[in-house]
Parts: sequence; C-alpha cells; structure tokens
Amino acid sequence: MCMNSLTTKTDVLEAVNSLYRDERNLSGFIQRLRPRICPFEALLPLVPQGSRVLDIGCGSGLWAGLLVQTGRASFVHGFDASQKAIDVAQRMRERLTEDCRERLFFEYRSVIDGLPDKSFDVVTMIDVLHHIPPNAQENAVRSAFTCIRPGGIFLYKDMAIKPFFCAMMNRLHDLASVREWIHYCPISDVERFCNDSAHLEASDTQRLYWYQHEWRVFIKNGK
Repeated sequence: MCMNSLTTKTDVLEAVNSLYRDERNLSGFIQRLRPRICPFEALLPLVPQGSRVLDIGCGSGLWAGLLVQTGRASFVHGFDASQKAIDVAQRMRERLTEDCRERLFFEYRSVIDGLPDKSFDVVTMIDVLHHIPPNAQENAVRSAFTCIRPGGIFLYKDMAIKPFFCAMMNRLHDLASVREWIHYCPISDVERFCNDSAHLEASDTQRLYWYQHEWRVFIKNGK
C-alpha cells in the first residue's frame, strides 16, 4: 500500500524494512541500515507532491521507492551504473502495490554516458557526485539541468568535506562497502556549477553519527 507521509526516521525505517523485507543478503541489509545514517525524512518534503522525478544514481532504488510510496512522485525514472544495484531495485519494485509499481522505472546507465532525453519536475542527485571522477563532476551537475523543466527543482545531497573526521569515516565506509576511493566535490563548486542555470532556494546540513550531510535545493531559471 502506498503511504501518505513519512515524517519521522521511525516511519522511514519501517517503510524501508517493508521495501526490502525479502532481500536477505548484504544488499538488503545495507538498504535497511541506510535510513539510520541518511536524513531521508528531511529530504522527502523538498520534493513537491506529485512530481515527475529523475533520480540520478538511484542505487538499489530506496529513494525512488520512498518517493512513490509517499506520493511525492507521480513517476520516478531511476538509473545507476551498477547492474547489481538495478537488479535489487527491480526486485524491490515488484514488492510494491500495482499502483506504486507502475510509477517506477529503473535502468542500467552511467551518468557519464548521458541522461535520458526527457523533461522532469525534479532531478535528484543523492550521494552520487563523490563516486564520479573529478574531471567529470562539473559536467554531471550541469547536464542535470537539461532534464529539468523551467521552474523545476534540482535536489542535490552529498557527504561534506568537513569536518575531516566525518569525511574520512565516510571515505573508509565507501572503501569497505564498494571498494572505491571517493572524490569529494566542495559544495561551493556545486553551487558554482549551478549558477548559470538556477538560483539557490534552500540549503541545510545534518550530522548523523559520524556522517556529515549537506544538501541544496536549486530552482531552474525560466517559467
């Protein structure tokens, strides 16, 4: 059943446990753990109700699943460069009600290979940019705006470079979980990448344990 709202961390944890209840492996464990260290309950209200959403680097579909369950998204197109993650997302999709299932589409694709030739109300990039090589990060951010309708939203969230302890702990986390040495992008650079296409609407930070999160909401220029 699709839910009307997930306003607390407990709500989100229960929803994610349901989404991945039959994923009895490491991938499922990671998805069920992630809401404890990522502030999804703070990010969900930033997406207007009934939006068409492109989720860049959707991973195993957790964020996309929450968006359709809450009605924040009328449709989500998610893609990721990991076929294994997309397989998990597809299995999660099959556990949803028919109504929610029809509003989700996942595909294997790399952001470096280009974005879908469609227009969306909202484009989200959640914990993705630090996985992209530094020489491709600016293009990844700028290209996101080609998929956003005028007046639409770019929701960006990633791990912060400071404090150093938090950044290093997250670096070790990714080294252990995905065997990748990540590349942080300063939030000031992200804001600069967006300056030509949008204006900054909102910003915030939140620390959960040793994970320091920062996010920005940009509104694309035009009407």
